[in-house]
Amino acid sequence: MDDEEQILQVLDGLAEEVHEDVIANGFKFKTITVRVRYQHFDTHTRSKSLLFPTNDLDILKNSAKRLIGPFLRGNKKIRLIGIRVSNLSFHNVITHQVAG
Repeated sequence: MDDEEQILQVLDGLAEEVHEDVIANGFKFKTITVRVRYQHFDTHTRSKSLLFPTNDLDILKNSAKRLIGPFLRGNKKIRLIGIRVSNLSFHNVITHQVAG
């Protein structure tokens, strides 16, 4: 891949998948990591730790885009991108239902 717009669309999709897993399991995260592997298998990662735990999709997407930005400059072809969250904390969600 070498089209920046296509790479950012894929990154958004990956962020949405990670976010779904975070929400489904009741977690919040503080650290976001992106991984980029170039055509010749050079692999680089960059991480950012937030000051607070969150499960906000917009924060995840925007942070991932900022982290991957420097890797999109230049003319190297990218063969793999990845995103992960870590430094997780469990946030139990309590719901109440009333039967009618």
